[in-house]
Amino acid sequence: MPGGDQQVLRFFHVDFDAFYAAIEQRDNPQLQSKPVVVGAAPGRRGVVAACSYEARSYGIHSAMPIGQARRLCPHAVFLRPRMDVYVEESRRLMTLLGRYSPDVQQVSIDEAFVDVAGLQRMWGPPMELARSIRKATVDERALRVSIGGASSRYFAKLASAQCKPDGLLLLEPGTEREFLASLQLTDLWGVGASTIERLHDRGVRSVTQLLGLDRTTSEAMLGEGASRYLSTIAAGSDPGVFSRRRRSHSVSSESTFASDTSSRPALRKVLLSLCHRVVDRMAEQGVESRTLVVKVRDAKFRTRTVRRSRDRPFASAAEAYRHACELLELRWDGKVALRLLGVGFADVRLIEPGQGDLFDDRAARVRTVERTVARLAKSTTAPITKASLMRHRPP
Repeated sequence: MPGGDQQVLRFFHVDFDAFYAAIEQRDNPQLQSKPVVVGAAPGRRGVVAACSYEARSYGIHSAMPIGQARRLCPHAVFLRPRMDVYVEESRRLMTLLGRYSPDVQQVSIDEAFVDVAGLQRMWGPPMELARSIRKATVDERALRVSIGGASSRYFAKLASAQCKPDGLLLLEPGTEREFLASLQLTDLWGVGASTIERLHDRGVRSVTQLLGLDRTTSEAMLGEGASRYLSTIAAGSDPGVFSRRRRSHSVSSESTFASDTSSRPALRKVLLSLCHRVVDRMAEQGVESRTLVVKVRDAKFRTRTVRRSRDRPFASAAEAYRHACELLELRWDGKVALRLLGVGFADVRLIEPGQGDLFDDRAARVRTVERTVARLAKSTTAPITKASLMRHRPP
């Protein structure tokens, strides 16, 4: 069956393997061939941000609690993240990819889509081009990469996942359905645990069974939206999840405490820090939101969220903080100790030109001051922060 309207292998999905851990092993040769875990320090709360493939052989994976990772592999090397190093390495790698194609779409710090249409005259067939990219990343950056290729971005990503680590898999157009039949349901990107659970409950346990469902049966099982998504994939077409059109998304940050706390001043201080962190990120991205979300998790791992939507965007961290404090009281009785707080914005949208008039004068002034301070903090070695966020106040 043809893979949609595109009948040529057009996209590479380039995925740098175990990115954070690979950089640490590269920069410190003594870590080569050792299980490396990047994340929170042992003995402190937090999760695994990334781990080497040596660590994965012990069952460690991203987002796993750091304590569990330590129990699985006590002799692993545990490192705190060096985000500035990882971000700079990502920039260099994207520049490298840009030498091969004028159309590189970065989708995360360690992965990108490369449009290779029309590049054969310069670089040769897709397989030759992919090998050139892989060689360059090893020779110039000492990092290994997995590349999947297909007629659509979605299937290119599926292909790269199947050849990790340090692999290369190019799908010939028209073979998408055959390729799907070789996968597990959990391999389908964008198909979550709840959807798979519903499929299992109804006896569908393989991609082959899924491909055999008619539209009516699929809609009855999963609903119209999920059914349409899966039927598009089953036809070998791209469901459009990696479209260049900017979609609504969320921006959030959270903090896990070293010990459970029910101290209202301490929790409010964390809320203030989180609000500044998230609002700063939104300013850098040029986005805004009308919906604030607060997340709490108590000592029994019960997680609750609460949101507030308004008719105009939140203008500043100070404004977000005021509402976040109110939302915290709606989801916390002030007695149960909390282990985590999170703040985020949902339904984030690009700021349209000229929208500064939406804010009143005071809100606009606060917004300007906050962004000026944020820029100063990044351009100087002297720490600049709100007095209430300082660990020790001066006498």
